[in-house]
Amino acid sequence: MDGAAAVIIGTDPITNLESPFMELNSAVQQFLPNTQNVIDGKLSEKGINFRLGRRIPQNKKLMAKAELKFRVSRAVTGGSSRQARDFEQAGELSEAEEY
Repeated sequence: MDGAAAVIIGTDPITNLESPFMELNSAVQQFLPNTQNVIDGKLSEKGINFRLGRRIPQNKKLMAKAELKFRVSRAVTGGSSRQARDFEQAGELSEAEEY
């Protein structure tokens, strides 16, 4: 599955002109196996044509479970992405703990 997001990021705001109201503290990109053709887009002279696969609901469920597992592992390890990945790969979150 594919998704997209956009963020405007700046550094050192000019305090009398700019007032930042959010702080970006992490960014994650994940790929689910066997989802490369679930959403397929073709660019032609007629424009962009997208084909949506039947497995989108199942893949969204898998993505939600993967994201939850990752967030829980980050919370357990104190927020470090590398520690969270190591924790996750070590299999310390069992199927029962996912719920």
